[in-house]
Amino acid sequence: EVGKAKDKDAVEWDALLLFLKAGSKKVVDDVCVAVFTHRHTRPLPAQLPPLTAKAFKCSEAEATQLLEAVRALLKMAVYDATSAEAVAEVFPESFHANLKGLLVQIITHHLPQWRRDTIAQQISLPRLIDIDWRVDIKSASERGRMNVPTVLVQMQVEKETKSTDETKTVENVTFELDEATLKTMLEGLGKIRQQLATIAK
Repeated sequence: EVGKAKDKDAVEWDALLLFLKAGSKKVVDDVCVAVFTHRHTRPLPAQLPPLTAKAFKCSEAEATQLLEAVRALLKMAVYDATSAEAVAEVFPESFHANLKGLLVQIITHHLPQWRRDTIAQQISLPRLIDIDWRVDIKSASERGRMNVPTVLVQMQVEKETKSTDETKTVENVTFELDEATLKTMLEGLGKIRQQLATIAK
């Protein structure tokens, strides 16, 4: 509860009242979408404050306060809320009721896609996307020209990102396994599967 109170203090709730000057719901929606799109950009793109000021007939300073308040609000809602009720709980009880209802409606509408985008853009470790393999036969001279089966494995790996602005790239990793190494790897994967099954219970 203390953490949530601190998060609410980060939002300039009075700045959001500028939305009451909006000519339509779409104007409010457009501002929220624009802020979410540039949520990691600091400061916000230079064109946003003047465009917002023109839309709401206010100063650029007031527009900037509004945009930053929306950024703080969306950070709370997208990361902490999973439903319309949860989004509503983000707002203080004293906040303008009609404007709260409109913002809850807009945020809830975009919430599923915004959460997917947020998760997809998180700084993360390399992630396995796809795997393919084939059995190959190679000659082993140390065994008297015997044909030895090996496995060629190719993995598609999404590389690690070090910042939220970095574009994710996919790398192909190919390696060879002989029978003994493959057996060891499968034993290890089997133990991992057993541990996951135990935790799931």
